[in-house]
Amino acid sequence: MRRLLVLILLVCVVWAAWPDPGAIANAFVETFFSLLKYALSLFIALANQLVAYNPVVTEPLASVHSKLISLLAPLYLLVLTWSGIRIMSGGGLESQVNARVTIQNSLVSMLIVAFSLPIYKVLINLSQLLSTYFITAPFPEVGYPAVTTLALFLLLLPLLILFVVFLIIRFFFISFGVLLFPIGVFLYFFPPTKPYGRLLLSMVFFFLFIQLILSLIISVMEILAVTPPQAAGLSGMEEQTYKLCVFIGGLLLLILIPVMVMLQILLIALYPEIKLLGFLGRVGSVKNIEGQM
Repeated sequence: MRRLLVLILLVCVVWAAWPDPGAIANAFVETFFSLLKYALSLFIALANQLVAYNPVVTEPLASVHSKLISLLAPLYLLVLTWSGIRIMSGGGLESQVNARVTIQNSLVSMLIVAFSLPIYKVLINLSQLLSTYFITAPFPEVGYPAVTTLALFLLLLPLLILFVVFLIIRFFFISFGVLLFPIGVFLYFFPPTKPYGRLLLSMVFFFLFIQLILSLIISVMEILAVTPPQAAGLSGMEEQTYKLCVFIGGLLLLILIPVMVMLQILLIALYPEIKLLGFLGRVGSVKNIEGQM
C-alpha cells in the first residue's frame, strides 16, 4: 500500500511538471517578438536623436584646428611669394595674369580659412535650425509585431539599421568636418588641387544639409502615419500594416536619396563630364524606345 501511494505521488509530480509543448512554442514566439520590438524601439530612438541634433565642436578638435591653421599659413606665404616673383620677373602676359589670379584666390582663401571655425559652427547651427523647422514629430511608432506582419517587421529592421549606420557616419564626418573644411577651402582655390577641394567641401556641405532633406521626409512619414485609415474601413491589423508600409517606404527614401546625392557629388567633383541623373534619364529613354520597337 505504501509503495502504491509513493507511485501515485511520483506520477502526479511528473505529470504536473511536464511542460505543455504549445506553451513553450508560444513563449518562444512572444520572446522573439519582444526582442524584435525592443530592437526596433532602440534603433528608432537612436535615429530620432541623430536626426534632430548635430555634434558640437569639442575643445580637442578646436585645438587641432588651430594647429592646422598654423600649418597652412607657411603654405600660403610660399604661394604668395612665388606668385610675386612671377609678376616681378616680367614673364609673359598670361603668366602674370595667372599669378595675379593666384594671389587674389590666396587672399580670399586665407580669409575664409582664418575664420573657418566660426563659419563652420554657424553652418552646423543653421543646418539644425532648418531641420527642426520641418520635423514636427519623431519617427512614428510601428506597433507590436504579429505573425501576420512578421515579414514587414523583418524587412523594416535591416533598413532601419542601415539608416542608423548612415546617421552615425554623418555624425562623425560632421565632427571632423571642422578640420576638413579649412583643408577643402585651401585646396579649392588652387587649380591643380581644385577637384579635391571641391570634393571635400561638397561632402562637408552634403553631410551638413542632408539633415534638411531627412527631416522633410520624416515629417511626411509622420503625416502619412497619423492619417486615420479607419475612414477607409481598415481594421486594427490593416492599420498597422499600413503604417509599416509607410515606414518602409520612407526608410527606402531616407537611404536611397542620400546615396544618390553622394554619388552625384563624387562624379561632379572627380568626373564633371559624367552626370548621374542625366545618365539614368538616358538609360530610361533607351529602354522606352526599345519597348516601343
